[in-house]
Amino acid sequence: MIIYNATETDEAVFTCRVETNIKEWKDKIEVKIVVETRFTSSPSSPSGDQTVNEGASLTLFCDATGKPTPNVTWTRVLKNGTDGDVVFFGNPWVIVNISRTATGTYRCTAYNGIGNPANHSLYVNVTYQPDNVTMVTNTTENEDCSDLWVNFTCISSEANPPVYNYLLSDDEDGFSFSKSGSWIKKISRGGKSVFNCIAYQLVENVTSTNNITLTLNVPLAMEQVENKTVQEGDNVEVYCNVTAGIPDPTVIWRKVQGGAYNLTKGKLLNITNITRTQAGEYRCTANNTCGEESTVTSIDVQYQPENVRLTTNTTSKVCTGAVIHFTCTAEANPAVHTYLLFENDTVIKNMGTSGIWMKTMETAGQFVFRCEANNSIQGIGESVNTILTNDGKFEFIQLGCIFIAKVYMYFKYPMSNKKITMRNQAGSRKMIAGKREGVLRRRVGFTCCSCKTYPLISASSGR
Repeated sequence: MIIYNATETDEAVFTCRVETNIKEWKDKIEVKIVVETRFTSSPSSPSGDQTVNEGASLTLFCDATGKPTPNVTWTRVLKNGTDGDVVFFGNPWVIVNISRTATGTYRCTAYNGIGNPANHSLYVNVTYQPDNVTMVTNTTENEDCSDLWVNFTCISSEANPPVYNYLLSDDEDGFSFSKSGSWIKKISRGGKSVFNCIAYQLVENVTSTNNITLTLNVPLAMEQVENKTVQEGDNVEVYCNVTAGIPDPTVIWRKVQGGAYNLTKGKLLNITNITRTQAGEYRCTANNTCGEESTVTSIDVQYQPENVRLTTNTTSKVCTGAVIHFTCTAEANPAVHTYLLFENDTVIKNMGTSGIWMKTMETAGQFVFRCEANNSIQGIGESVNTILTNDGKFEFIQLGCIFIAKVYMYFKYPMSNKKITMRNQAGSRKMIAGKREGVLRRRVGFTCCSCKTYPLISASSGR
């Protein structure tokens, strides 16, 4: 028996039987059909080139038929095209949590020992994002306080496929792209700016792991502080408004001249229960790395009149006709605008701002004088009382200053029975009887009160 073009369907057990008249012979013959290995063609097998993200699972198929059933092995193809180590036996090959190191060419071989083995090669491309993206600059601060020019570079680690674009962004001014990952930017906005970069890649865009903080130092600017006018005892607050300056400045208040105020740090000048000794100019000084600025305010501490004094050009004893010079003085801020002279509690004169009067004593008696000082601050300052006594109806003649040396005055008077009264500085009197003609010799330290009908004839000095 001859079987032509045998197929798997011809596989069977055949029986051969021979009969004679003597005996019968029977024999069985098994025919086994073997088939050379070949791949089964389907959409999924054998697997073609594969692209898969790192961390995913990949299933590779290498379906083959043959008799006997072929064995399938997977090997990694070396760069020279030869087979490397066997990496898997069987079909399908399931790779769980694939890594980037699995990228490469693989060959599946199906063989059942009949004929030639069946081979199929495929390429596995494992894609992955950059593991690390960082940004670097050439500076972080403008020490000279001018515009800041900065070189930015965004650096990405290896990726598959490679990064195709970079984005630089900051917290206020927006963003810009660069395929090279490098930028040169002018930073003009004062203060702190935070920058980062993003690497654009097909698997996933990755933001830089670090931020770059740039500080643009700004020169100082401040408002002029207004002057203050306060009353003594008030609480005073003056704020030093620094309108620009980075980094934040150190602010100090100090008195321009004199003491009565300790140096104070901070923008607020605070003086509690201010006194007149604390009046004056105060300087606010701000300082940072860009330099120094200052402004000055004047604090005028006002108070009502104090230490009011009334002075005269005479002693407490005066004569009729004497001209008294009164002077009223006071300490006040603002200055006194009105001085008043009182005689026996009655205003007799408004001295205005001068505080100076002249009064002729015309009547005898005791007179109590005082003065008042007024300014725009509520309250009146009063002097102590000045008491003047006029004992007689004589004209007061001031003969001159008292000298240390013995100086005498000589008065010539006509013949008369009238008496002349001499009064010394202590107020004691001495009565001198008049003669027809003669010379009265007394020391200059006395004041002569003579009758108006007896004018002074002459005066001379001697020892």
